[in-house]
Amino acid sequence: MAFNFLSWFPSFVSTVEADVVKIVTAVKADIAVAEADVIKALNWLAANTPAIVNDLQLAASLAAAVGGVPAPVLAAANASVAALNAFAAAQAQAQSQTGTAAVLTSAQAVVSGYKAYTSAQAAVAGAKAAAAAGA
Repeated sequence: MAFNFLSWFPSFVSTVEADVVKIVTAVKADIAVAEADVIKALNWLAANTPAIVNDLQLAASLAAAVGGVPAPVLAAANASVAALNAFAAAQAQAQSQTGTAAVLTSAQAVVSGYKAYTSAQAAVAGAKAAAAAGA
């Protein structure tokens, strides 16, 4: 059987996201998480944040092009951008710390970053739906 990148890649990405979800769940449950796992989750979030920001911008421009963005959709998109910015700030703060403080700050950054990421996904879906409804 030949290797098929197109079928392999989505499962690779979802596996990595599933790992991030496990880390977020552990942090929220106050379970110790290995520093290497926290770093892996931060790297995943950092790698995926530009794509979701681009999706937000595209969805907002689509919704605006068809005649206005409903206030709840606009509020969700703005909240997502603010949350992604907060994640970036938390990640920067974690990088400036050392030892246990860095791991704890990083673990909280993973939680806030993943929450921002999923909120952004929802905002993108809302904006696309608004654009489709207005078209």
